[in-house]
This record gives sequence, structure tokens and C-alpha cells, in this order.
Amino acid sequence: MHENYMKNITLNQQKALGMFKKLHFKPGIPAGKITAFMLKQKYIPPDFFYEALLTELVTNTSVWLDVGCGRNLLPHDYELSKNLSNRAKLLVGIDPDLNINDNVFVHMKKQVCLEDFETSQRFNLITLRMVAEHVESPVKFVRKIARLTESSGLIVIYTVNKFGWVPFLTYITSFRIHLFFQKILWEVEEDKDTFPTYMRMNTKKCLNKVFIKNGFEPVFFSYLEEASIFYKLFKPLFWLEIKFQKLLTFTGLDMFKNNYLAVYRKLK
Repeated sequence: MHENYMKNITLNQQKALGMFKKLHFKPGIPAGKITAFMLKQKYIPPDFFYEALLTELVTNTSVWLDVGCGRNLLPHDYELSKNLSNRAKLLVGIDPDLNINDNVFVHMKKQVCLEDFETSQRFNLITLRMVAEHVESPVKFVRKIARLTESSGLIVIYTVNKFGWVPFLTYITSFRIHLFFQKILWEVEEDKDTFPTYMRMNTKKCLNKVFIKNGFEPVFFSYLEEASIFYKLFKPLFWLEIKFQKLLTFTGLDMFKNNYLAVYRKLK
């Protein structure tokens, strides 16, 4: 399955847009002001590109490991999470945090960090959704991924870009300040879903280096527009945030966008 599909991996704008509309626009129910505003600005949140890719990659032959899954497979889409879980042959979730025990989508779960995860199972699909920025030792981490991946297996990484302006501010500020602004801007009341960030594999160059060294080849890479700082706070600032991301696209300065999506294939 992956052998045939990997050559055709693209950033599927239309599919991501369709999923965005399906989730937020219900028949007979007016769309929220923020949602309608995003659509008017032709802005699609980056989560939908990751999810659109998963709908293509997950099949009934997928032996899937979701690293750092926490309590949710896809935090804002219960139905898609359920559908992908039912579709996969096997879905294993691991996370060092207790909240993994609340995850109802994975077929098997274990509260453990990847480096300490032991199993005889080998996976043809491993996903890391907003995990890479928390990796303290990329070499050790990717070596473990290599041992868990079968030949031609795919690794999907959706994470923040170290050179994006928001991740960069997160990186240079203290963890305590990060938590403070997270509570103010995103109304996060608890600290349990927030973890220290290291950004040691959060550039294209670093990611390619560590994965190629461990027997993988790059299959796909794309920077993603991401504007989420001011979307609940102040509409004019949210508009400016979106326009800034669009400007990066227009000028070809994609390397300064906040997020990226990458896929690697194990060679043998």
C-alpha cells in the first residue's frame, strides 16, 4: 500500500478544505463567526492537512503506532478518530502521561515514552503529532523509531517549525512564561497537557540528517500556514496573523511558517 502511494503524497488543499467545512458547517446550523472568517480569508488550519494525509495512508493493512497520542487521536474530530481507528488493522498508542488512559480510540495503549517502549511488533505506519518539539535526544529517539519500523514503513511527523515566529518565541522564553500565555490566549486551565519543548529536531535540515542517518529516505515535506495565537482574542490581530502567513507563502519565505508536515520511508 505505502509503496504505491508514497510517490503521490502531496499537500491536498481540496481535501483539507472539505474536511474543514464538514467539521464546522452543519446543515441548518449557522457557522461560527471565527470559522466563517477563516474561510473568507482562505485560511485552513494546519491540522486538517495532517488529517487529510492520514485518511489516505491509514488502510485495513495499517499496523499503526501513534507516539505521544495522549487522550485523543485527533483532538477536534471525534468521528474521524473513530473511523481511522476502526479502519486500521492495529492501532497502538503510547504516551508517558497518564492521560493516555483516557484514550478510547487506540486498540492497545501503554503509558511509556518511546525510548522505553518494548514490543516485538513492527509497524508500517508511525505518526508523531506535535511530539517532535518535545524530544530531548533526537538520535536516541529516531534509532528507536527505526527499530520499530518495518521495511518500507512510513513515519509521519506533524510539528512546529523552529524558525516560525511563534515556536521561536516559545523556544526562547521560559516554560513558566509559556504556560502563562497559553492560559491567557488559549484558555488552557491545566498544565497537564503542556510539556517542555527542546526544538532539537524541528528544522528540515535536522530532521533529514537524523532520519537519513538511521536508514530512512525523505518522501514528503511541506511548511504549513498556522495562525492560532489571536483567533480567540482580537479579530484584527487574527486577521494580521493570517495575512502574515499568506505573505510568507507569496514571497516564498515558507521556512518561517509556524508548522510543517514531513513523511519518511524506511529503506530496509
